[in-house]
Amino acid sequence: MEVKIDNPVLNEAERTYLTADYSSGTSLTVRNNEGFTTNWFAIIGEPGQEQTEAVKVTGTSGNTTVTITAALKFSHTKNTPVYLSQFDKWSFERKPTGGSYSEISTSPLNIEWDDHGLTTTVLVGGGLTTDTYQWRVYSSGTATYGTYSDPLPGTGLARNIAGAALETVKRNPVAKFIDDDVIYEFFTDFQERVYEEIPEAWWFSKEGTALTLTLNDYTYAITANWSDLLSIKYVLYEYISGSNDITYPLTFTPETEFRNLKADASQPTDDNGQKWTLLPPDDTSPLGYIGLHPTPKTSTCKIKPVYFFQLGTINSYGDTLVVPKPKGYVDYAMYRIYDDIKRDQTNADKYNARVKTSILALKKRSKRQLGQKELFRFRGHRGFSRNFGEMGKIDISTYRENYW
Repeated sequence: MEVKIDNPVLNEAERTYLTADYSSGTSLTVRNNEGFTTNWFAIIGEPGQEQTEAVKVTGTSGNTTVTITAALKFSHTKNTPVYLSQFDKWSFERKPTGGSYSEISTSPLNIEWDDHGLTTTVLVGGGLTTDTYQWRVYSSGTATYGTYSDPLPGTGLARNIAGAALETVKRNPVAKFIDDDVIYEFFTDFQERVYEEIPEAWWFSKEGTALTLTLNDYTYAITANWSDLLSIKYVLYEYISGSNDITYPLTFTPETEFRNLKADASQPTDDNGQKWTLLPPDDTSPLGYIGLHPTPKTSTCKIKPVYFFQLGTINSYGDTLVVPKPKGYVDYAMYRIYDDIKRDQTNADKYNARVKTSILALKKRSKRQLGQKELFRFRGHRGFSRNFGEMGKIDISTYRENYW
């Protein structure tokens, strides 16, 4: 198994330049050695260029000398850049199916600073597509680690994963040296653009986790239970009593009507859920509350909202792309690169036209999902009640026995 890891980006790292040619020895003469830290690493040369190499810093003297632990392999000319990196190696781990993560035999391995693709290639002996991999940077100078990457399946990344779209963007030469974080930001902007144009598309909604109700409590905090909730489509109610386990949608009622239903403080409790509303937020639940009527009698039933969720930020290769058109993310990123960074209006317009085409296609996808075709839709009298059951889903015999 061969895995390519993107090397750390040094664009914003401490940087200086050689002020004299280097041919041998354990000292570098630079413009300014400020910031160069003992047991960190000097990267001599531009990352991605041949003969760029790393060496551990052992100290500094004066304002222009950096001492290193050993002589460099290659000669370097005056004005060669010298970057500072906290890390010099990759710690690479493998997890077989049903097992746990452990470092491979060749780990930790050196970061390949001279690789023209700005990556380090890891060869995993005996690696399988059923394995999962993760890695983190490592410093041999301080024996410290960075944070773990997202897990990588041995089968590679699916098309709807940010890393796969990022790789597609990076195949274009103009995007090769653009920071990943910048491209991820463009992916996030594309999601938000689609959301602004198609806010009720089905891919922006999901079922929340089920919440077990509390007896004598009719308000349930949204923030504590569904923190990414943006707006509710409907609320599912799971009625559990003995052998009965029935799930059905509750009927929405405006808050003022709901308050009237709750006007009698002495009304009996009942597990036969009928209605729901959205109650105002407070400091405990800034997203508000779900109110239920009648008030639950026991703590056996459950609710589960189906809702539109707040979009997260894409900032890692393992993040899932919400919009079901990966090509739209790629084209939008290329549009922004040409428009914002390269200032190439001709190519920016070309990719923006592709983005608009993708959004038109997405608008078609956002229409009613495919199901059984029908010529007419006749709901008859009280059609809404049939869908959302004003009296819940208990059979008629139980109603007669308990309520009539």
